[in-house]
Amino acid sequence: MKKFKKLIAYSLFIAACTTLASCGGGGGTDSDGNVVVKMSIMNSTNENPGWLAQIEAANAVLKAEDAKVVIEPEIIKTDSWDEYYTKITSNILGRIGGTIGRIAESHIPLMLSKNQAADVTDIVEELVGKVDANGKAEYNASAFEGVAKKDGKYYGLPSGTQHMVLYYNKTIFDQYNQVLTLKGENKTVEEIATATKLKADRVTQILEENPSLTPLAYPSGDWSHASTFAEIQDAAKKLSYGSTNARRFGISCGPFLAYAGMYSKNSGGYNIFDDNGNSAIKTQPFYDVYEWFDTMLKTDKSMPTTSDTATSSAIDRFLSGNIAMMVDGVWQLHAINNYTEDYEIGIAAIPVKSTEYTSYSTTFADRFWASSTSSHKDADKKALKALMSVEAITALCEKQVGGLPVRDDCLDTYLSTLSTTKFAKDVAVIKQGALNGVNVPYSTYYNLVDQRINQKMSVWINGEMTYQEFVDYMDECMRLGMEGKL
Repeated sequence: MKKFKKLIAYSLFIAACTTLASCGGGGGTDSDGNVVVKMSIMNSTNENPGWLAQIEAANAVLKAEDAKVVIEPEIIKTDSWDEYYTKITSNILGRIGGTIGRIAESHIPLMLSKNQAADVTDIVEELVGKVDANGKAEYNASAFEGVAKKDGKYYGLPSGTQHMVLYYNKTIFDQYNQVLTLKGENKTVEEIATATKLKADRVTQILEENPSLTPLAYPSGDWSHASTFAEIQDAAKKLSYGSTNARRFGISCGPFLAYAGMYSKNSGGYNIFDDNGNSAIKTQPFYDVYEWFDTMLKTDKSMPTTSDTATSSAIDRFLSGNIAMMVDGVWQLHAINNYTEDYEIGIAAIPVKSTEYTSYSTTFADRFWASSTSSHKDADKKALKALMSVEAITALCEKQVGGLPVRDDCLDTYLSTLSTTKFAKDVAVIKQGALNGVNVPYSTYYNLVDQRINQKMSVWINGEMTYQEFVDYMDECMRLGMEGKL
């Protein structure tokens, strides 16, 4: 109930902000003579408190500098990046709405191919060139590189770096192990059920599946010695129970293209493409990864299918304690910290095929952009620079959203805020994960390939296609995308 009260209150807040933004009439100037720069952001209950705090702090910077610019949020009502991109594309063509905004890294190549983003090279050069009193660079230069750079020029600024981790519900692990401990003390099933608050049939199931009373270890947080696929599969199977309509799952780990590269690297393979730029999907590491998925989805039924998450997403199920482990991004930290109630949560490294491999994490950086069709490009750039200021980035990271900030001093603030949350013991795990990153190879065709693969996924999961056939299909889609035939 607490979660829903928060969501209702915040929905009212978002509605108010949206109304204010829509009254801006396309920007213009306010009563104080400031150029009003509208900033497009996606409607996100979990993250918008952070983005709105950043805008407020940026406006304070602009006011202190007498820049005669003010940023006004334009909250687009969708939680889909594809729908959001379609909306801002329409706005750019119509010269309405936000002239700056935030966009998922996956859509940057399309923005550049359509000449929708303005050149912000001068801002990048200024920021990357800044050093502190000790001569150390203030900004993480590598975060500015990647898909937002074309022909030596930059068309986006990193709003923060994101990466994947393995979240796990310590309470569920502890509850399972408590059953084993109490059985070792010769307690009856009824006594164990009372002490653990589990149903008697669940207690019986645990004891039947684990007669040796071997406790389950937490997943490893050591990126150099991560838990193996087999270990995670075993834990997921043991933590899954219940009927089809009320089943509790051991893990959700995303059999998606954006995740596939890191799992392949963690199996000794390539991140989608080999060193020569050829698709590496149709190789043994990918088959190994999807066999792992296949077993958990179809045999163990320890992983939710697409139909299982149709009405309640994986993150919502994890927040409610319905899923014990979940591979997801650091952008979920805020939601998990606030909405998992009394559950103790831990963070671990992404699992690996075997202990000989280092664990890698899918990493990317969403971007701030400015419209190439804006009639006030100078004001847009002033707004973007203010959003990249230490004050604005600090305001964002204090809300624990936006990923890891691209300024080291702000990174310290971001990590320190976690020390007062359920993730206090996992700060080092989060930080190390960012250093073990593999970038998603986004391109103009990537989203088309991803969509085509996702449309076929239910066919594989429902048993009408083997995992080998699905991997072959993924490879075929990638090759068609590379050849411009999708």
